[in-house]
Order: sequence, then structure tokens, then C-alpha cells
Amino acid sequence: MKYEIQLKNVPAGYILEVVGEGRLVKLLQNGFITSEAGQIYFKYLEEFEKMYLGPFIKSGNKVSTIDHCLVLIDKNKKAKVFINELKFLSTILVKRDIVAGEPMYKSDIGGIVDLKFENISIPIDNGIALYFSFEWRNGFFFDYRPLMSDSTLENIYRSLGEVFQYLVFNEIYSMDEAQLKEIFALGWFPFIRIIGGLFEKLANGFSSNALIKPFEDEIIGYFNKDKIKKIMETWKKHDAFRNHIPFLECGIQQFLEEDYISCINNIWPRIEGILRLVYLGDDDSVSQKTLLDNMKEVVANKLISPSIFLPSEFKDYLSEYYFKHFDLKKGELDLSRHTIAHGVSDASEYDKKHALIGILIVDQISYYIGLMEYKELKK
Repeated sequence: MKYEIQLKNVPAGYILEVVGEGRLVKLLQNGFITSEAGQIYFKYLEEFEKMYLGPFIKSGNKVSTIDHCLVLIDKNKKAKVFINELKFLSTILVKRDIVAGEPMYKSDIGGIVDLKFENISIPIDNGIALYFSFEWRNGFFFDYRPLMSDSTLENIYRSLGEVFQYLVFNEIYSMDEAQLKEIFALGWFPFIRIIGGLFEKLANGFSSNALIKPFEDEIIGYFNKDKIKKIMETWKKHDAFRNHIPFLECGIQQFLEEDYISCINNIWPRIEGILRLVYLGDDDSVSQKTLLDNMKEVVANKLISPSIFLPSEFKDYLSEYYFKHFDLKKGELDLSRHTIAHGVSDASEYDKKHALIGILIVDQISYYIGLMEYKELKK
């Protein structure tokens, strides 16, 4: 159903919280809230219903039948309402070759770059409200700032892609810093290759205090010979990897032959080399902190990249795990770039898990580089 209504007042936003004698704490002009927020989420939807859904309800329809609803409001207070009328169109990063018309699953998605709607464009000077769902989760996005000032809906399709992605990968976005640090300590990260199922199982294991090894074994077992070879083929497509391919190919072959010591010795040192060439150019005098800061800045701010790439978290992961320092006196010699380079690493850690983690770190960087190259082609 779609219709137009004339509003009495321009929507000014939503009250985040009221305390005391009706004292306003904060009025939000833009934001995103999900059903996980509980009572405050339903208050938002009740206000949304009062303002925009009158004709829908008067026609005998029930709000429980709404799967999605888009509202666009112009500066004349005229609102266009689209209920269950939208065909969602997204630019999606996929993790395997998909033939047109073939079903795509959550495990195939490596990131959602944007979200648009067929035959509907969003004027940048309009206010917007969008209710939508994914599986059992619901979300409500709004941005009324263009109605309040001279601001516009800057990068609105990317913003919609991010909030849609939040619902799709909710298990990842809902993790707190403490949970991530625990996962980092064991060497894991929400790598693009394992989100959409495998990583979420691992994270849920941490949350429920379950034994983690079975989840690790499932991830390790997932990467069979064919999957590892396909990863190598994607790396060969990047010019930035050109000088590293001989070492990476050798490491991949050694992984397949279960020679994990040789695999790690070939692949792990190249990670820093790739980062330096891509994010520092020919300046080899800067610190590792500067290197990681530059990587984060490029991925977060200079690309139209999915937020699931988690550049800030990946920077922390590399700092805390890959670049972890060692203490010879205390016997703290966890496998890292430093223990390998200084020849103090323990042979017991040269196993399949650590070899695979090295491959997944390189692969994560390859996704970042892929979008850098995509952006250059689009210019």
C-alpha cells in the first residue's frame, strides 16, 4: 500500500529518554534502533504509527502485517508512505562466485555496501523514516535533520546499507569489547571468510562459556583443499600482492601438505610486508602503530566499504595478536610476528590453526585492497 498524507507538524525527532517530571533528556533527530532495545523501541514505533499509519489502519489493515515501511517527508510537510511496497536492491560483497538467479545465503555475504529501492529515489533534502526486518529482527531508522536545517541526507544509501547490515550480522555487532578481546587472545577475528555462521557460533560459545575447541575445529575443518585454493586465486588478482605471491603460493602449498612450520614461516612475515606496501608506500621508517593507524583510516574513511570490515577492531586485533610482544624472561612467547622474526617462537604453536589464521589475516587484507582497487576503477 502507498499513499501521501499532509502532516500538521514537521517531525522534530524522537525523545531518547524522559526522567523526572517529563524532563527531556535528549531529542534525537537521526538514529537507528532495533527490537533488542526493548520498551523504548516500541515507544518509537507507537509514535511512528500515530504520525504515518492512519490511512493504512483505517483501511482495515493491522500493523502486525507490516514487513517494511518507508516514509519520505518534504519541507512542505507532505509525507509519502510505502508499506510492503519496496523491492530492496543492495550492492553486496560476496564470498564465492554466484550465478544470476542462484539463491544466496547469509554465509555468502561478505558485506553490504548500500541499500536502495527499485523505482524509488530518496531526495537528499527530505526527512526519512524506515521500518524493516531481517529474519526475526526488526529495525527502525530515521533522519529528520534536512527538515530542521540546511543539512542533507549525505550518503543515505550507504547509511541504509550499514543499518541493514547491522540486522544481518547482529551477533557480531552486539559483542562488547571484553568479548572481542577474549576472542582476539585465541587468535580469532570476525574474518570476512567466516562471518555468516562459523564466527557467530564461536562467539556464542564464548558468551555461553562453552568449550571453544569444537567451534575452532569446525572453522579449521571448513577450509578444505578446494576452499584454500580458491582463496589463493583471489589473491592473485591484486596488483598489491604481486611481489608476495611466490611466498604466499609456497605457504598455501605447504598448508595443504600439512607442513605448518614452513607455511607459517612463509605467510606470517608477508602480512607486515603487505601492510607496509599498501598503507605506507615506500616510507619504511614509521612505527607499527602508524602503520595500523593508516590502514584503519584508509578502510574506514576513504572507501565506500561495508562497516562489517571493522577497521578499528582489525587494527586492535593486529596490534594485540599479530604484533604481540614477547617476554623471554617470563616465557611469554606466543606465536606472533615478533617471536617468529626473533627466532624465539615455540614449535608447538606451528600448527594448523595458526597456519590458517595467517591465511585468514592475509585474506582479510585482500578484501580491503579489493575495495581500494574497486574505488579506483569507479573514478
